[in-house]
Order: sequence, then structure tokens, then C-alpha cells
Amino acid sequence: MNSTDNDSQYYDDDYYYFGPGEVSSFVITRIASGISILSALCILLETRRFRVCLHQILFSLSCALIISGIASIFGTTPLSDHDFYGARGTTATCSLQGFFLQLGGTLAVMWDVALSIIFLFIVKYNWTERRLSTSLMRVFHGVIWPVAIALCVAPLFFELYNPYYDLCWIAAYPSQCGYDDDYECERGSPLVEQVFHILNTAILILAIAVSIGSMLTLFWHVRELENRNHRYSFGASTTDSGQQSTTNHTNLGRESTSTSGPDRRRSQAVALQGMLYSSTIVLANVPTFIANYYSPTWFLVVTAASRNLYGLYYLLIFMRKKSSFETRYGRLIHWIFQRCCCCCCFGGDGDGRHSRSSRPTSKTQQAASTRNGIQEEPAASMRDANDTHGTMEDQPVAIGTVHETTVQRETTRNIDNNRQESAASFFCPSDDENASLEAGLSTLHSAEVTS
Repeated sequence: MNSTDNDSQYYDDDYYYFGPGEVSSFVITRIASGISILSALCILLETRRFRVCLHQILFSLSCALIISGIASIFGTTPLSDHDFYGARGTTATCSLQGFFLQLGGTLAVMWDVALSIIFLFIVKYNWTERRLSTSLMRVFHGVIWPVAIALCVAPLFFELYNPYYDLCWIAAYPSQCGYDDDYECERGSPLVEQVFHILNTAILILAIAVSIGSMLTLFWHVRELENRNHRYSFGASTTDSGQQSTTNHTNLGRESTSTSGPDRRRSQAVALQGMLYSSTIVLANVPTFIANYYSPTWFLVVTAASRNLYGLYYLLIFMRKKSSFETRYGRLIHWIFQRCCCCCCFGGDGDGRHSRSSRPTSKTQQAASTRNGIQEEPAASMRDANDTHGTMEDQPVAIGTVHETTVQRETTRNIDNNRQESAASFFCPSDDENASLEAGLSTLHSAEVTS
């Protein structure tokens, strides 16, 4: 490659291509890409049955992450410009890496937006599974795939897949052509390069904006549910218990909130999961934007890790409350994360076990728990925010009805716990939970209208 004296420092091995930051980035990119591929493969295997729309999106997203991860794991090896550290490739290998990077990256970003949108429609607008699959999913497939294919095929006709920093992507070659009269463009055009960069940047900024907007909307919706529940409970607790009409109103209020409480917890659990999924695109791409203006060696290494650990972020969220896995690979990955790095993120207990194991499982244990219901009632009254009306001793009920009321509330509590666990694993339900998924969403909609 030709170079002038002014540009010799740019091409000097000790300054740019072979510095410690570049070597570290080269190694980190390969390690992070390998972890992302394994993580995305786990999600892909666990969601391959397409039981719900969320599974379809996670499956497509995992495929995109695997494609981009395989392209990234080779690092600088496919580069045709051997001035880069580790470059051993040709023009064909460079174009191949750039094609799959563009395809996988575009698909991952757009399916990430689809995931944020579908959580928003489930939680805030109460869309059912049937409605999502017949309308919203068709729009996603009709928009995402044509746009992604067009954006990755078009650069081939303009010969734009060339060395771009430490990877092959959309760039004119050599990089100085169009900006320095001493260099003539051998492949691509700087003007067309800028057009594609603007398109990709616009898609990424729009995706980040939609994800942040979805997070804020879900957060605000959960806040409204909590405030509404608090106001209703406070209003019911301030009524005069000495009047029969007030007692009837309080009992009616308790019945209403006991019905809508589990549905609100379900809504909150789904909203939290949606916010976590929406945050991944920010975590993976914001450091890349910052690196354009602030690029010390340590931050370049952090950026290389964050942008290539996309699949790991999704796996951590996917496994966060999931207690059972269909494949041995999924169970192995879950066991590794439980013991090694994120015990507090999985299940309900500190040791990673699901909270289901802490409840009575046999009928004998449940009967014993019911017989002791009177003694356990003060603790049971604190189980959630919907029981702030007061204990049964505050209500003018007959002594003979105390045990009956306790049994009913104990039974309701067991049902609520089961429904709450379904809410926690709503984003990836098990076989027995999948049958009641649509019914649960319909119940959520009815409870919101009633409250």
C-alpha cells in the first residue's frame, strides 16, 4: 500500500495496528464473540418450538446473534489488508465477513426493537397471543427481513465490504481515498459509504430510542398500577368498620383487590422482563458511540467486549426466572451460571433454586398449613400490598366464620403463588403454563378494566 511521510505514523505497526490496545481488542473480540455464540445457541435451542410470539422473536434474534458472532469471532483474520494485526485474508473473505456482520447486526437490532414493542403491547395494551400472531408478527416479518437483506446485499454491488478498523465492514478502500489526492479509490466510493453509514446509524439510533421509550413506558405503567393499588387499599382501610354498609364495602373491596392483585403482579413481572430486554441494546451499542470521541486503550477493550457480548446479555435475562430447561445444553449453562457468576439472578432463593421448592408440595403439607391458618394469618396478611385493609380481627365477623375465611384465604394464597410464578416465567412458559397463557392475558385485561 502506498503511503506518504505524513501518513507513515498511521500505518506504523507500533502506533496503530500492533499496539497493546489493538492486540487486547483482537483477543477480547474473539472471546466475547464465542461466549455470545454459545449464549445465543442456548436461547435458540430452548425456543425452537415457537410456542408463543416471544419465542419466535427470541429465536430470530438468536439466529442473528449467531450469524454476527461467527463473523466477529474471526476478528482481523479475514482482512485483505495485511497491515492490520492478524490479517490473513483476501478480498473475498473480507466481503464475506462484512456481509454477515451487516446481516446479523441489522437483524439483531431490528428484532430487539420488535421484542421491546411486543412487551409494550402485552403489558400496556393487553394484546392477546392470537392478536399478536395475526397482526403484529406479520408486520415484523414483512419489514425486518426485506430491510435487512437489502442493507446487506446492496454494498456488494458497490464493492463496499473492505477493512474498517479491526473488521471488514462498509468502507471505501483505501480509507484515505476521497479525502487525500494521493490516494485513488480501488474499491467502493466514499459518498456511497457515507450513505450506508447514515442509514445504519439512523436505524441504530431509532432502535435505541424505541427501546428507551419502551422501558420508560413500562416503568410508568408499573408505577401507575402500584399507585392505583395503594390508593384503593388506603381508601378501603379508612372506612368505618362499625357500620354494616361500610363493612360490606370493605369486603367488596377486598374481594376485588384479591382478584386483581395477582394480575397486577403478573403485569409487573412481564414489564420488568421487558425493561431488561430493552436495556440490552443500550448496553451493547452506547459504548461504541462514546468510543468515537473518547478512545483510550482501556475503553477500546471495554467497547470490544460490550458490543460482542450481546448474546450473553439476552441469556442472563432469559434464564433469570426460568426454572426448567428442555435441553441438556440449557440445563448445563443454567448450572454453570448458578454456581459461577449470577446466583442471585436465577430463581427465587439465594442458592439459585426456584421459590416453588420452598412451598408445601404435598396435599398433607398443604392441609397442615391450612389447619394452622389462624396462627399464620398475621404473617399472611403481609404477603402483598393488596392486604393492607387490616387483619380479620378488625372486621365485625362471627367467630364461627374465622376458620372458614382463613381456609378460603389460604387457598387463594396458594392459587396466587402459582399464578405469580407463571407471571415470573411468562416470557418463556413451560408446557403446563403455556395452555393458560392466553387466558391469563385475558384475565389481566379484565382486571385492569374492573380496577
